[in-house]
Amino acid sequence: MNLFKQLPLFRRNKLALFFWIILALSIWLRFYNLSNFAGFAWDQEQLLAYPVKNIITNHKLYLIGPETGPGGIHLGPLIYYLAVPFFWAFKLHPIAGSVLASTLGIFTGLLFYLVLTPFFKSRLGLIGYAIYAVSPLINFNDRTIWNPSLIPLASLGVLIAQLNWWRYRRLTRLNLGLLATSMALGVQAHLGFIFTLPVAIFSLIYLRLLSKLNFGKCAWFVGILLVWFSPLIIFDLRHQGVNLNSLLKFLDTGSVNFNLVTHLTKSLRVLQSLIQMLGGLAAQFRFFKLEAILGSAVIVSAWIFRRHLNSQLVNLFLIWLITYALGFSFYQGNIPEYYLWPMLLPGLLIISLLLNSLLLHFKVALPVFLAMLIMFLMFQTLELISTTAPDSLQHKLQTVQHIIAKSQGQHFRVVYDTDFGRNAVFSYRDC
Repeated sequence: MNLFKQLPLFRRNKLALFFWIILALSIWLRFYNLSNFAGFAWDQEQLLAYPVKNIITNHKLYLIGPETGPGGIHLGPLIYYLAVPFFWAFKLHPIAGSVLASTLGIFTGLLFYLVLTPFFKSRLGLIGYAIYAVSPLINFNDRTIWNPSLIPLASLGVLIAQLNWWRYRRLTRLNLGLLATSMALGVQAHLGFIFTLPVAIFSLIYLRLLSKLNFGKCAWFVGILLVWFSPLIIFDLRHQGVNLNSLLKFLDTGSVNFNLVTHLTKSLRVLQSLIQMLGGLAAQFRFFKLEAILGSAVIVSAWIFRRHLNSQLVNLFLIWLITYALGFSFYQGNIPEYYLWPMLLPGLLIISLLLNSLLLHFKVALPVFLAMLIMFLMFQTLELISTTAPDSLQHKLQTVQHIIAKSQGQHFRVVYDTDFGRNAVFSYRDC
């Protein structure tokens, strides 16, 4: 209880006012123009809406979730059961998925603030919270539901565990349990989250805690993972290990014809994408190179001012980035930005530390800076989300209503003649 009394939301000052302003903006921006901007494509329709509809109307329970594009592996069903109360409340209207995505974004941002404040100070927590709440990049991602929508929440759990190691130099069953739970949630969000495991191992090595990882703690960590993955394990036992075999093939693709130069080159490309993503957190530009320049400035500045921030924490962050990039060098497919989302919150932490240090050095009042930061990011976000995306839910609903009216209740076919649809043909009846 003493912890919460120290937070600005329980004080009568300017920081408390800014907390409530940021929280209100976080809610408003994620629901503003949602029906027009929310995406509704294959992932939202076939891989989420239909299974959730079966759970609600046909009472069908699932042991597995959506199938991944790379590897052909089924993820866990957690996203289905999270979506059930939303689709039930909205009477199966597809906007329910986007409401879930927005709710996850609001909750994750608030939790990020509550996590930063005890480890650092409330002013640093407000800086990080302001960016998370108003950033155009994060708001864009928080408006369409799919499995990767769970990545920020999962990566926050991993970050909390590692911040505990850094601050208290202890490897407890509690933070190992948190790490296992977060990793299980993350892998069920996207298979690439598995590369956070070597990130955690290298953190233990750097912090000289690996020697404290005895057999009992390892068994505890693995046991919690098995509990969370038990539905998938049961499914595999019933189906000749189809998921396990697919996973082994997926991990083995990068080990065939191993070439050090190729892997290092791929790592550098992934690292470049990570740096560009960091720049995109602070501002969105029409030219991606500007985001890469801004992200590079963050990395270089953090290294130069590492003693003013916390040299060990900056070193940890660089270890996280490099390890994650090296992990993805073994993956042979394309790497879109959402594969890199597990590094969003660690990057936001470093940006917040850097900005806080600069404010203290130049003696800039925090309320003045927060007001300028919020206005700068909010106008970018509003410009982005005020449009109607080509694959938006609103356009899909209009199209379906038009087709139903023209078909006059007869069976009809819809052909997706696009690169993504790969000329796929789907038949519908009684939509």
